[in-house]
Amino acid sequence: MRAPLLLSSFVVLSALLLAASEESLEQLKQRAAIASDSDRARLFLEVAERQLKAAGSDYNEGSLEAGKAAVDDVASYCEKAAAAATSSRKHMKNTEIKIRDLAHRLGALLRSVSLDDREPLQAALDRMEKARSQLLSAMFGLKS
Repeated sequence: MRAPLLLSSFVVLSALLLAASEESLEQLKQRAAIASDSDRARLFLEVAERQLKAAGSDYNEGSLEAGKAAVDDVASYCEKAAAAATSSRKHMKNTEIKIRDLAHRLGALLRSVSLDDREPLQAALDRMEKARSQLLSAMFGLKS
């Protein structure tokens, strides 16, 4: 009797998790905009991560304008995440680590595109590093 109940609970839970993971980018952006300060940084970073994946796909497919827009979103959402973590004083370490990881992955994308297409990626990378530096300053009290 318990096995069917347990199995059906597992199936329902799996379906709910799958539905939550398929949330559209626009829905995620809206949820991040209205979230509490403590959750905002995590949600902004999730948007940035999705946009970085989209940018990689766009650049690989030759869609440069869409790639540039996605890369700009990556940088702006990393800046928003750093600001949210700093203002809430929560999740600062995880936010810094995630921004560093995203910057590393953006750097790999930067090295894979042609020289003519690198300028917007480098500008976004610089913005991300600046946000990361400001976050580290807020964490450790360094003067910037």
